[in-house]
Amino acid sequence: TKVFGCGEAGGIVVEDQDLAWRCRQVIKNGKAGTQRVTTVNLNGKMSEYSAAVGLAQMAKKQEILADYQRVQAAYDKALNNFDTFEAACPTNRLSASYRLLDCAAFGGAETVNGQLAERGIESRLWYGPGLHLEPAYAQLPKDPLAVTERIAASLLGLPVYRDMTSAEIERVAAALDDVVRHRRTSLRQPGLSELV
Repeated sequence: TKVFGCGEAGGIVVEDQDLAWRCRQVIKNGKAGTQRVTTVNLNGKMSEYSAAVGLAQMAKKQEILADYQRVQAAYDKALNNFDTFEAACPTNRLSASYRLLDCAAFGGAETVNGQLAERGIESRLWYGPGLHLEPAYAQLPKDPLAVTERIAASLLGLPVYRDMTSAEIERVAAALDDVVRHRRTSLRQPGLSELV
C-alpha cells in the first residue's frame, strides 16, 4: 500500500532542520545527541537492508510512480465502463498505490470481499472492523465510534500492484460488475428488499 516501499521500514523527508532533529530524536529512543531520554519515542531506526532497498527505490522513484499512475488510470477506465460504480468508486485521490471501493450500497465490504473471493479476486477489508474492535484492543475503554465502524464496514481495498496489467484490472472490474448485478437480482426477490 505504499508508492515508495522499502521493506518494513520508511523514511521521513523534511526541509525544516529543527523538525528533522526532533524526528531523529523520536526514532532513536529519544536519545539523539544525548544518553538521556528527552522525548516520547520509539525504536524506529531503519536496518541496513531496508536502507539499501530504500536507496534502490529512490533511484527509480519516477518509474515506480508512473507505473502506479498507469494502474490507476486503467482502473478509472475499467470502472467507468460500469455505471454501477459511478458513485461507488470515484477516481482515487489519496494514493496511487491503492484503490478503495465504497461497498455500503452493495451489502458492505465483507459481503463484496467474499463474493470477489468466490470469483478468484483477492481484496482487503481495508480497516478491518476498526482498531478498537480488534482482539488486542477490544477490552480497552473507548467512546462510541459509529463513524469508524460505518467506514470500516464499507471500504474494501481492490488489488493494486505496479505491474498490474489492463487485462487484470478489467477482470477485477468485470467481477465487481458481476457481484453488483448478482446482488441487485437477489434483492428483487420477495422478502429481501429491506436489505437495500
